[in-house]
Amino acid sequence: MFDFTVYAQLSTVLTAVFFPSSSESASLLSFWGVFAVGFISRPLGAMLFGHVGDAYGRRITMLLTILLITLPTVLIGCLPSYHMIGIAAPVLLAILRFLQGLAVGGEFGGCIVYLFEIAPKHRKGLFSSFGQAAIAPGIILGILVCLAVIYPCSKAQLELWGWRIPFLVTIITTPIAIIMRMHMPEPYEFMESAGKMKLERVASTAAHKVARTYSRQISKQASSVRPVTSHQLSRRLHDMTHVVASPLASPHQSSLLEEDDDAYFLNTDSSNATKPTDNNNNKDAAASTASDVAGAKAAHKTQSYKKAGSIKLYASPSMKKDADAASPFHHQQLELQLDHDNDPTMQECEKAYAKEVTQLAPKIKHHVPLAVLFKDHWVSLLLQFLLEAALGSGFYTWFSWAPAYVRTAGHVKLTTSLWAVLLGMIAFLVMVPLGGHLSDKGAPKVTCFMALNVVSAAICIPVLLALHTGSLVAVFLLLPLMMGITGLLGGFNVSILPLMYPAGVRASGFNIGHNAAMVAFGGCLPFMIQALSMALQPGAVAAGVILIILAVVALCAAVGIMKHVPMMDARGNNHDHVPAGAVAGAHQV
Repeated sequence: MFDFTVYAQLSTVLTAVFFPSSSESASLLSFWGVFAVGFISRPLGAMLFGHVGDAYGRRITMLLTILLITLPTVLIGCLPSYHMIGIAAPVLLAILRFLQGLAVGGEFGGCIVYLFEIAPKHRKGLFSSFGQAAIAPGIILGILVCLAVIYPCSKAQLELWGWRIPFLVTIITTPIAIIMRMHMPEPYEFMESAGKMKLERVASTAAHKVARTYSRQISKQASSVRPVTSHQLSRRLHDMTHVVASPLASPHQSSLLEEDDDAYFLNTDSSNATKPTDNNNNKDAAASTASDVAGAKAAHKTQSYKKAGSIKLYASPSMKKDADAASPFHHQQLELQLDHDNDPTMQECEKAYAKEVTQLAPKIKHHVPLAVLFKDHWVSLLLQFLLEAALGSGFYTWFSWAPAYVRTAGHVKLTTSLWAVLLGMIAFLVMVPLGGHLSDKGAPKVTCFMALNVVSAAICIPVLLALHTGSLVAVFLLLPLMMGITGLLGGFNVSILPLMYPAGVRASGFNIGHNAAMVAFGGCLPFMIQALSMALQPGAVAAGVILIILAVVALCAAVGIMKHVPMMDARGNNHDHVPAGAVAGAHQV
């Protein structure tokens, strides 16, 4: 948030440098329009880096995003002004802002998700809140750097070269961030869920392929006049499949080796199926698994997880003859329940399905997060988008629009407004972890969020009208007050939203929902307020009306979340709950 802070807080200077105009309103509209460009690209970045995070890992995503954030920031500091190259200057600025937004689309949500997944079960709210609160130090640093430049420079010096310094400071902080992220371990919860969804994709792909081959043959032999479609057969084969994730590091892996006379195990170290006919075989298998788990502990010390497992087949009598011919399955466990169907063609179809599954398993490297997300978790995505209307509108109103408003309408000095924002960010930094901590201690998350939302909406217009007067008391008391309330909202917000997705699509879901909301209710909000204030005066009233409307939207979403995830608001730790009717790792297309 350092770069976004510098851009927002130097709005007056950057407007003169890149958007000179005889009309102050037109210049401000152009400035906030480019500000919004950085948000418009965020959903695209959320989809891109969400896919990378869910398919390839959290660490690589965090490394890529920090590089793509810092490079455009440095380049902005090197841009020529409008007076030097004309319209090309704001165009280049908009392009660099677009690239920044692309990276931020994966950065913030990736950080929240990572902290949530590595946290102990009883500290997930607090750890997640650290990710939300982490934007405050970047903002505070941005404000301090702006103040350090503004105080010694005259207005002419600021417009000539002083505004470049805060952007170029990024060169110093980038290496530190890269080194820290190179040593981040992958969360166990993510590895387990992603592995399971990968197997769902294997099973789904195999079912579709085999169904296309056998549906016509089965239809010809069926007693019913109605033919069996490829889709129906695919669903039948897929419904026989139950995926069990079994990362090597799991302390419960040995429990998967059950004694079952009809079970065949295709072990990762053997190409043959082994039938556990007695307890000794089971003991040997369990001993082997225990050895694997010991190896996993050693792997865990190097901050990496490996995955292993087997295929367990429950076969009809005709298939038992062919069990030994199946190829080995690597990296996870797939339990395949095959129907005891007397039809020869169906039995042949089932055997072909089993063979296809074991052949595809080593070839398919990961699942398709966006396909799973939009097919099985779109309700969670929609509810998150609407819930974040309150947080997005509140944060960007009090952090970016209100300081600029008090400078223009209240004639408050730039340095004064920056000190007020600095106090507000300190309040935000303190209150966000408090919200996360309270959620861990049993506070009903959604109810607390709704209550704070109502309070914020009720007082927003009086606060904005007080800021309109330019009173220093209002600026230094009310602005930090509203930022503190917004921080508390943020603490509960990040305690709620990660619970709405399984880990295998959590980065994609959280990133897309969050960034789409920030575009609609955050980045575009100052632009909308500025436009509405031309018809509705004063601008404080226009801003208040928009905030109240969006607060109502968030309240409706909160009610929907309580129905969608019934135990979300229960007291105590409830981090195991999944949305009602949603199955983590449901069938893929």
